[in-house]
Amino acid sequence: ENTVSRLKDLAGEILRNSTPEKVEDVFLSNEAGHRTIIRKLGEPQVRAILVILIADALAFFNVVNTMSDTQVAMTVDLIIEEYPYMKTDDFKLCFKNAMKMKYGESYNRIDGQVIMGWLREYNKERCAIADSPVME
Repeated sequence: ENTVSRLKDLAGEILRNSTPEKVEDVFLSNEAGHRTIIRKLGEPQVRAILVILIADALAFFNVVNTMSDTQVAMTVDLIIEEYPYMKTDDFKLCFKNAMKMKYGESYNRIDGQVIMGWLREYNKERCAIADSPVME
């Protein structure tokens, strides 16, 4: 119980620290990538952060078909596997963009496939900006 409370406190602190407006803000932040957080603090820390971010996104969308706890956990596993280099700010910005319908409409459904689609689109934008001459 003490460990869970500590994880919530740490995750809450990380989540409150910044609110990126664009991908360039993410690149300029001093925040560590999730691979580094896992190495230094352990995977449960990253899991807690991602669960909170997904829960916030789910709370925003008023959809009938939402995700179960098992689906959230499976989605978190996929995110950690596919995007270990991303920072919490990346996920904050991606989910905020999804809320602004940048990646299309939800059509009354949010699940792991939809979230992974958001991240795929966000990652394309992230890579394009990273490769642009302005960022070099």
